[in-house]
Amino acid sequence: MTRNATLLLLMFFLFPLAVEAQELERSGPSDRRYSVTAGLQQEDEEPREMHITPLLIGSDEGQRMLEQYRELHLSGAYEGKIRLMEAQTGDTRSFKVRNIEESRSGETVFDEVTFELARVSSDLEVGGRVEVWVEEGERGPEKVSDEILDQILAGLADQTPSQSVNPGRGVVEIGRELFGEQPDVAGNGSLKILIADIEDGWDGEEQNVFTAGFFDPVNLLPASVNENSNEADILYINSVPGIYRPDTGPLANRLNTMAHEFQHLIHANADYNKLSLFQNEGQSELAEILTGYSARSMSFLNQPGEVRGSTGESQGWIFRFRSGSGENVLYDYQRAQLLHSYLEELVGYQETGSLTRSENTRDAAYLEVLQRNGISLTDFYTGFWISAYGNRRISGASYGFSRPQLANVKVSNPGRFYYAMVQPWVRGREETLYYGGAFYTEWFGIEELNLTVEEVEGIDHQLLYRLEGETTYQMMDVGINPIQLDSRERLYEQVVLVSVNNKPSGREATPSENRSFRYSGDWTTTDLITEDLVYHGEASFLTRLPEGDLQAYAVRISPDFDAGVRTVRFSIYQQEGSVQGEGDFRVTLRESRPSTRFPDQLAPGNIIVSQPVTMSDFSIGENYIGVNSEQWQVEAGEEYFITLEVVEDRGGLLLELLMDEGVEAPVNSGVRPRSLGGTERGRLL
Repeated sequence: MTRNATLLLLMFFLFPLAVEAQELERSGPSDRRYSVTAGLQQEDEEPREMHITPLLIGSDEGQRMLEQYRELHLSGAYEGKIRLMEAQTGDTRSFKVRNIEESRSGETVFDEVTFELARVSSDLEVGGRVEVWVEEGERGPEKVSDEILDQILAGLADQTPSQSVNPGRGVVEIGRELFGEQPDVAGNGSLKILIADIEDGWDGEEQNVFTAGFFDPVNLLPASVNENSNEADILYINSVPGIYRPDTGPLANRLNTMAHEFQHLIHANADYNKLSLFQNEGQSELAEILTGYSARSMSFLNQPGEVRGSTGESQGWIFRFRSGSGENVLYDYQRAQLLHSYLEELVGYQETGSLTRSENTRDAAYLEVLQRNGISLTDFYTGFWISAYGNRRISGASYGFSRPQLANVKVSNPGRFYYAMVQPWVRGREETLYYGGAFYTEWFGIEELNLTVEEVEGIDHQLLYRLEGETTYQMMDVGINPIQLDSRERLYEQVVLVSVNNKPSGREATPSENRSFRYSGDWTTTDLITEDLVYHGEASFLTRLPEGDLQAYAVRISPDFDAGVRTVRFSIYQQEGSVQGEGDFRVTLRESRPSTRFPDQLAPGNIIVSQPVTMSDFSIGENYIGVNSEQWQVEAGEEYFITLEVVEDRGGLLLELLMDEGVEAPVNSGVRPRSLGGTERGRLL
C-alpha cells in the first residue's frame, strides 16, 4: 500500500524520503523488513536544458552543410582554411552567433557579437591551442569570473576530475585521443570556446528552458560558401543561466558541456559523420563520463514503456532520439549514455571511442567494435539489460557498471509485478518488445515457481533470483524446458525474468520491428508484502550537507506493522561537484521525542542503531545503503526517524541535495507534522 507523507524541516526545508516495508506474517516480526528510500526530484525552478546540437546536425540544413564540408574536404578544393595572425589575450573580435530564439520562425538569424580573448593555452601535447573568448559585458566577478575562466582553461588543457580516464590531461587531449581529430578548419589546430549570452528565449519566468552549449556545423564551411561561417572550430557555451544567474552569481564552469560538444565537433570531421543521431549523442554523453564528469539520473529505467520501446511513436526502438526539451528527450539521452557506457564496460574506452570514427551506423557500427573483441550483438543487448537490473550484484558474473558515476544504477519498477496480493498463477500472458528493448517480469516473496516461456526467435530470456536475506542474484538461462524453483529452506525474495528483443530479422532493424512472447506459470505465494511510504513533492531548491551548524537531515516514519529496515535510499543532485571532500557519515535509526523548539512537533531522539557511510559509498543520483534488518527493528504505531549525519569532516566535505518545500500543519490543529530535523547549536533537534 502507498501513503503520502508531509515532512517539515526547520526553516521549512524538506528532504523527501520513502519507506518500503516488507512483512512476513507466518514468521513473526524478526522476518519483516523495511526499505527507507528518498526520491529527490529535479528542481522545477531550476532551468532545464534545451539540446540544440542534435536539431542543428539532424536538420536538412545541417545535413546539407555537413555534406558540403565533406565534399570540399575530400575533393581537396576546400578553401575555408585561413591562417590569420594568432590573437593575444585581451584582443577583441566579432563572431557570428546563431540566434536560436529568432530562428524559430523559420528564417535562420545570426547575430554579430564582439568577444574578448580571455584565456589561451598553446602547450597541448597533441598540438594546437585552446582559446576561450567571452562576449563583451559577460565577464565580471558575478558573471563569467576569473575563477571560472581559470577552471575552464585548466579543464580544457591540463587536468580533469579524478574519475577521468586520465586526470593529468585536459578535455581536449582526451577527446582527440579517444574520438579522433577535430576538423581544424582554420588550419592552425585551434579550438575556440565562445562564451556568450545565447539568445534562446530563456528569461527565468515565462521560459525556464535554456541552451547550455552547442556545436554549429555552419562554421565548417568557407565564408564564400556560407556567409554566416566563422571559419573555425568553435563550441558555443551559454553564459546565462549556464555559467551564472543574475540572482545567484557564478554557478558552473560547463566543462562537461564542452566535453560533450567537442565529441560532436570531432564526429563532424570529413571522413566520419556516419553514426546515427542516437549513437552520436551516446558518444558525447560518454565523453562526459570518460573525462570525469557526472552521469545522468537513469529515470528511464523506471518507465517500462521506455525500456521496451513501446512509446506509441513510429520511432519506438532503441535508436530513436526525440527532439525538444521535455522528459522524452531526456530519456533518450539517458538511454544513449548508459548503453555506450556498457559498451565501454565491455571493450574499454579506447575501443568505444573508435566508434566515433566508424564508417558504419546503427547495428553495423556497434558490431564493428564488438566483433574485434569477440562479442556478439545479441549478447551486447542482453548483457546491457541484465546489468541495468543486477548492476555488479550477480554472483559469478561481471554484469554491471564499474564507473563510479553509474555505481547505483538500478531498475526499481518492473514491467510486470507479482506479489502476495496478486493471483498465484498466470496463463498465456503476452508481452511485446521493440528491437533492442527489454521487459522485466518480477515475482516478489514466493516459495516455489513453475514457469514456462514460449520460445520466440530473436527474444532472449534470462532469470535472476535472490533468496531471502541475500544481496546478490543468481542467474539462469531460460531455455525451452519449464523452469522449476523450489525453496526448501528460504523463500525467494525476488525472481526476475529479463526478456530482450536482441536480434534483427534482416541486416538492419527497422522501427516497426517488434516481437511478442507468452509465458505461463504457477507459484506459491507468501505473506511477504511491500509498502511504500513516500513523500514526492516538487523540489524547490538545493541545499548542502554539512553547511554551517547543519550536520544532519532526517525523515520521520510511522510503520504500519512490525518489521526490519533493509535499505536506505536517497538521491544526490545531478551535477559535477555534488559529492566532494573527505570525511565520514552515518545513517541512523532514532527514537522520536518532542522538539525542544516546537513542543507540538516531534524530532529525532536517542539512537537505536547506526551504520557508517564513507564518501566512496556516495555517487551522484540515487544512492542505496543496505542495513541489517535484524538490528533495524521497528514496531507498528511507533514514530521513528531515519537520519543522515556527518560524523567527521576531514576537508572540503560536501553533499548537495534537492529539498522540497513541503506543507506546514496549522498550529494546534491536532496534526503532528512529520518533522525533518537539522541541528540546533551543533546537536540534533
